[in-house]
Amino acid sequence: MKALFWVKVKVAAVTCASAVAVSGVAGFGLHRLLAEERAAAPTPSAPVGTPEKTPVADEWPQWGQNAGHTFAAPGKEVRLPLKLVWKYDYGIRSGGCGARGLCPVIANGTVYLPYGNNSPLVALDGRTGAVKWRSPEKVCALATDGKIICGIRLKGYKYDAYVGVDAASGALKWTYAPQDVVARDFPGVSQLPVYAEGTFYGKSGGELVALDAQDGKVKWSYKPEGGCLTGPVVSKGVLHLVSGEPHRLYALEAATGKVIWSKPIDVKEAKFSPPEIARSENMVYVKVVNTLCLNAEDGSEVWRSAEGGGNSVLCVTPRAVIMNSWGGLTARDALTGKVLWHQASNPHCGPSSASNGIIWSRNCGKCLLALAPESGKELWRYDASQIRSCWPFMVANGMVYVQRKFVVLDKGTGKISESINCGIDAFEPAEK
Repeated sequence: MKALFWVKVKVAAVTCASAVAVSGVAGFGLHRLLAEERAAAPTPSAPVGTPEKTPVADEWPQWGQNAGHTFAAPGKEVRLPLKLVWKYDYGIRSGGCGARGLCPVIANGTVYLPYGNNSPLVALDGRTGAVKWRSPEKVCALATDGKIICGIRLKGYKYDAYVGVDAASGALKWTYAPQDVVARDFPGVSQLPVYAEGTFYGKSGGELVALDAQDGKVKWSYKPEGGCLTGPVVSKGVLHLVSGEPHRLYALEAATGKVIWSKPIDVKEAKFSPPEIARSENMVYVKVVNTLCLNAEDGSEVWRSAEGGGNSVLCVTPRAVIMNSWGGLTARDALTGKVLWHQASNPHCGPSSASNGIIWSRNCGKCLLALAPESGKELWRYDASQIRSCWPFMVANGMVYVQRKFVVLDKGTGKISESINCGIDAFEPAEK
């Protein structure tokens, strides 16, 4: 398999001489577990398979970059170091969406920002940050095919429908609201729509629906026993999700909703967030209490790791799975689960992303970081002490975009005086 994201990085300059030490694992018992796994890595039992259709380069059209939610972008190499070129703030509070529902999407050289309490759905020029249009539609949790932006319409702190908005103008194109729909509390990640092959997939109540991207008409729907606990991921014509009790991981035909297989999965101890799912090549990765790697063809277990919990996503490249946890940042071989490197001395907060030859992350010292994927070595850092969190790093058009919450500090006391939940910072190479 071609190691797309593991090419050698040509670094123009490194702005910080200090590097994060790649040390032995500490805390939460991970040091013993990782040491054992280095000594005896499992043998992969799943085929590599044929390469998947490559997403459109230089875009970030949905949460996770692609329908498989791998948080790994193809496209141009981003040259370091970076400089901040523009920023845009778009809301005082979340408006009921939650952090993930407020993440922008990027297509056609345009950054689309979801609705926040003090800001409409808005389209910005990806290079300059200039406003292209504003829409009166109160829509968050976005995904786009480049022509239609699908999202969830809000009424106060509740949602009542999926809608399709014209990507060129912001005009409403279609609405999907079942006849028995009632305004529901927004549960966050499980409601995010996913786009693949002309279809938006979403979760309405406990039911999974497949909507035609152009007119919003229902192609099919399916409700597993216990309803849908998570939203779907889609790859190679197969859709995966986790159901409510009794908890099972499903594989469905994306075109029809027909069940291919399902298997029990333990999520009872996942107290902080629903399971995270990612699909890359012929593997399905599920992060609950542990992180599981399963054969996508039949759900058989390939490997499992000690890392899990928390509220961070998985970042999956053809070579590695990057996992954030309370014990630090760990890179494991995508096929075997063998530990490639681990950073315990500098725990990382929020999800990581990958682009050609770079892992993008953020540490709890509130620095934005670029790391070498083969070693975890620090290549670049940016002081982001006023950024409380960032979800996630989005790489498109040779630039890096960071959706973030930032705080305003009182000049006298240095303490937080005001919190502005939603904004985006755009970075480009310092030298072109």
